[in-house]
Amino acid sequence: MMVSTMEPENVLVFGSMPKTQMIQSSHLVCSNFSKLTNARVFYSSSPLTLMLPLLLLQLSLGSAAILVTFYLLRPFGLPLILAQVLGGVLLGPSLLCRIPGLLNMIFPIRSFLLMDVVSTMGFMFYFFLVGVQTDIWLLKKITKKSFAIGFFSVAVPMILTLGMSLLWMQFNVNPNEKKKVDSLPEIAKAESLVSFQIVSYYLSELRVINSEIGRVALSSSMVSTLCSTCVVTSNILWNQSKDDLSGFFQSICYGIIFASLVCCILGPLLLWEMKHTLGGQPLKQGASLCALSCQMPQRDAIVLGFFMTFQGVIELDLFRRMKRKQIIGDEAFSAMCLTALIGSGVVALVVPCFYDPSKRYEGYYGRTLAHSRHNSELRVLVCIHEEQNVPSAINVLATLKPTKQSPIAVYMLHMVELMGSATPLLMRQKRPKKLSTRTRAQPL
Repeated sequence: MMVSTMEPENVLVFGSMPKTQMIQSSHLVCSNFSKLTNARVFYSSSPLTLMLPLLLLQLSLGSAAILVTFYLLRPFGLPLILAQVLGGVLLGPSLLCRIPGLLNMIFPIRSFLLMDVVSTMGFMFYFFLVGVQTDIWLLKKITKKSFAIGFFSVAVPMILTLGMSLLWMQFNVNPNEKKKVDSLPEIAKAESLVSFQIVSYYLSELRVINSEIGRVALSSSMVSTLCSTCVVTSNILWNQSKDDLSGFFQSICYGIIFASLVCCILGPLLLWEMKHTLGGQPLKQGASLCALSCQMPQRDAIVLGFFMTFQGVIELDLFRRMKRKQIIGDEAFSAMCLTALIGSGVVALVVPCFYDPSKRYEGYYGRTLAHSRHNSELRVLVCIHEEQNVPSAINVLATLKPTKQSPIAVYMLHMVELMGSATPLLMRQKRPKKLSTRTRAQPL
């Protein structure tokens, strides 16, 4: 026998329990282990009585709904996360699950036990990848102006929204709305946060991550994420030890000590080990940062402001946790989620109208072979993705027929897909006298 808990709002939305009979505490659901899977599934009256076939059906329907919404939204250039959330809305109680028979068959109350475990594991892996792809050492190369943009992107909205929410709390006289008004400061803090991973994801979706504004947004969002992390951590510690100030400061000291040990001892130790085990010594990873000019154009400043307002999975998970801890209500949760989705969708549609990254290459149209000088050196950039591309590149270079009077200079760019980083990198590969291990660039 397996016993687990469900949130009251899930029982209310997906179950048949009326709101007047719903208890305020968590709802207990019992399930037999023999109902998870069975070798005689095809001999049963309905395979959906077992947990595993039911979970596979739910995952299949979820994937199909996401694909349908993605292909419908793709002509408009909207990001993938909108299709993922709208796919969930399509299968949720707002649309298809309003049909009573479909709701009880596909999403019974007992299925939420396994779905909650799977979703929790998914969030664990997602946040693990967020930590893997985030390079905190880029903060060492961020300029003062990038730091100022990132800091004020969090500080200014938080000060304005907190001030308005506190002012509204002072003048609110309706006792029926007291609970909603009391949650406004927490909503203001949550809406003011910026995530580096979400900004990087949307920049990749819009294909502007390698543009000048994209690099400025990346460097500024790193600082904003650091400030957001400090705000969230301080808020959690303050709520947990509100009546014990010594415990609050003690938790902060422990966190600072832990971060110092990781950055000052563990980090350099791992870097030392990598230098002595891996072949080649690439340059430091600071190619994705750029220095801001003293006078940024107004149009670029508007586009940069749009980039810093993106919200995604991390913010939606924060809203869900706030709802589960009863910091916000159902209405506030729905409004915050809709605001995040509509805002990100509108920004994705508006940004191409304000900013075109291809304009920076308009001056390159005259740099062709027809416009080059005779008996001058021809510079060729050869991009190679795999080792099989080398013979084709050699054949193309051979057709140029270089001579002493008209030589060619070949620059090779080995293009590698970055699986563990959210920022684009440009590294110069040094070839040592003796390689300790075989690297991917050695045959090239």
